[in-house]
Amino acid sequence: MRRAEGTRGRILDRLRRAGGFVSGAELGREAGISRPAVWKHVEALRAQGYVVRARPRVGYRLVSSPDLLTPERVSPHLHSTLIGGCMVHFDSVVSTNDEARRLADQGATEGTIVVAERQEAGRGRLGRSWVSPPGGVYFSILLRPNLAPVQLSMITLAAAVAVAEGIRQQTGLETRIKWPNDVLLEGRKLVGILTEMAAEADSIRFVVIGIGVNANVDLSAYPVEAREGIASLLAVLGRPVDRPALLAAILNELDSSYRSLREGQFDSILDRWRSLSSTIGSRVRVTTVTETVTGLAMGVDDDGALRVLADDGTERLFHTGEVQHLRQA
Repeated sequence: MRRAEGTRGRILDRLRRAGGFVSGAELGREAGISRPAVWKHVEALRAQGYVVRARPRVGYRLVSSPDLLTPERVSPHLHSTLIGGCMVHFDSVVSTNDEARRLADQGATEGTIVVAERQEAGRGRLGRSWVSPPGGVYFSILLRPNLAPVQLSMITLAAAVAVAEGIRQQTGLETRIKWPNDVLLEGRKLVGILTEMAAEADSIRFVVIGIGVNANVDLSAYPVEAREGIASLLAVLGRPVDRPALLAAILNELDSSYRSLREGQFDSILDRWRSLSSTIGSRVRVTTVTETVTGLAMGVDDDGALRVLADDGTERLFHTGEVQHLRQA
């Protein structure tokens, strides 16, 4: 477990910016530590997969960085004001949402991020499991919004918008959002989002948003029967993406969207979501725990609920449910 703070991160940042050798004395002076302490931090970076070359009486040079979502790799790309101020990294964890909830109960600060290279039992919406093959971007964000529980859906919509816009910035790919928060690429699921809440009767204690992006994922890692409906950036682009830069881009966008929510600018979030929606204007089948309704998706209301003109002529409003897009008759 590593946090995006401290001496090691400053040493890594200095080596990265230098592009060449930096003396141990200079690194120590800038970090406020001794040369032997610099050596210990360099050895720790090597243990994490960084290739650092040392030359006697010259110093250290960063040769290459590992493809890991460590705070040291992500932080240089971040310019957020709240989200990502504290980042906790795991090589493997049962579920990033479970870990974020545990930290929330311990008083972790708003904006804390939990990121993992692998999840042993990731969760999706409606109790489904979320397969987490190597190469994905799996993380959870802890928020403590001053919102009513009925406004939780706005956070979910904001997260979907942030993910779509972060992916576009890093890859140029245009994704679409299936209500409420599945991000699709070429009609296939690229991103899953799970929002969980701890609340009192009329206030939210905290919210955890879990996000899984099929970034550098080989689709052969999925069961054969699931591959047709799944997309990955690697498969579409034909090349791997910079995962730390992608994660940072999403966090930067979410920081901006969350700031809008905190300031009551719900309309701006809804407008952005509507512009990215693949559901509005589509024939859909909505399944809830009590019923299944087929009709035309008309839009979303001011709370993010889905409006459907049902085939029986009635207009229905759904706050939760599973949506399937149908072929136009």
